[in-house]
Amino acid sequence: MEVLLFFVWLGMCALVSAWASSKGRSEFKAFVIAFLLSPLVGFIVVAFLHNKKREERDANLARMTAEATGKATAEALAAVTQDGRPCPKCAETIKKAAVVCRYCGAEVEAAA
Repeated sequence: MEVLLFFVWLGMCALVSAWASSKGRSEFKAFVIAFLLSPLVGFIVVAFLHNKKREERDANLARMTAEATGKATAEALAAVTQDGRPCPKCAETIKKAAVVCRYCGAEVEAAA
C-alpha cells in the first residue's frame, strides 16, 4: 500500500513538472518542490508562475506588429502629404525630392 502511495506521489510530482515545463519553467525545480512539500503545493506554486512561453510569444508578436505598422505608417504618411513617389527600382515610397532611395540605395532623378 505504501509503495502504491509513493508511486502515486511521484506521478503527481511528474504532472506538476510537466505543467511547469509547458509554462517555460524548470521541470526539475517544480518536481523538487512538489516532491518535498507536496504535489498540491507544487500545483499552487506553478499556478502562480507567469507563463514565459506566452510572454515571449506576445513580445515577438508585438515586435513584428510594430515593425509592420511602422512601415505602413511611413508609407501612409508619404501618401497623405503627397510628398511621396515610388522608387523605380524597388517600388518603395520615397520623397519626391530624394535623389537616392533610402531602401535600396538606387540613385533616382529628383521629381519636379
